[in-house]
Amino acid sequence: MAPQVTKRQHYVWRAYLASWTQKSKIFCLREGRIFPSNLMGVAQQRYFYRLQELNPKERDLIRQFAIRNSYGALKESNEQWLQQFSFVFDLKKILEEKGVLDEEAKRIFKEAEIQLEESLHSIIEGQSKKYLDMLLDQDTSFYENEEDAMQFCFFFAMQYVRTPRILENMKINITEISGIDIHRVWSVSKIIVATNIAWAMFARRNEYAMSILFADGNRFIAGDQPIINTRAVAFDETPTAVEWFYPLSPRMAVLISESAQKGTLQISESEVQKYNELMFNSSYEQVYAIEEADLKAFQIST
Repeated sequence: MAPQVTKRQHYVWRAYLASWTQKSKIFCLREGRIFPSNLMGVAQQRYFYRLQELNPKERDLIRQFAIRNSYGALKESNEQWLQQFSFVFDLKKILEEKGVLDEEAKRIFKEAEIQLEESLHSIIEGQSKKYLDMLLDQDTSFYENEEDAMQFCFFFAMQYVRTPRILENMKINITEISGIDIHRVWSVSKIIVATNIAWAMFARRNEYAMSILFADGNRFIAGDQPIINTRAVAFDETPTAVEWFYPLSPRMAVLISESAQKGTLQISESEVQKYNELMFNSSYEQVYAIEEADLKAFQIST
């Protein structure tokens, strides 16, 4: 039996959003309308991760601006990402040139184009579910272990870069270049960028403390850009500093920054509101809550 192809591909992890559900329903604000939905109905697009073949100019651009600027030891692994995501198309072209690409082979290649990145996210999420569970249990001890910290940082960076919001950010900030499709370029570049972000987080984890924030009064909302840099919420500007904010549930969030206080910290209702406003302003088209009332104020803003 052929492997199942995922048509509705989530750009926010369903297991993560489950913390905002009651009886399998989550409230979503989209285009000024608040409605309940199951998790299959939010934060997804049809074939969102489908790969497209890069032309030589696009491969050169990735090498020049993403791989060349990588930390020394990462250059080789980032080149491997480019090779792995190009392999499907390179092999398909070889078979076409040899005249042996039959209909069954075409079907297999099409499925691989659709499923390759989706499968990568599933693997990363499966390996990282334990970290989400530990954070929800107020346990950050994994961050002290090198292997766990490295794996968590890559998971964290992937959750940041995989979204439509970041793709739009790239389109805003990169000047249009003849012969270059940013969507195609970003489909591979985002993995390389995530690798670089993860390394920077890992290398500086002793400088950037991890705090667990507890909401007092207001509840945290979530967004279709689930992780934000609070110092760079204006997506048309280059960030000058980093402070990562990641809500975990209506009552808990993670803050990673130089100014963060290691351990747990209860924050005021006004501080929760501040973070919620940042999440709303950083979203692409959807924000989520466990109660409809948590989204009412933002409904007026749309």
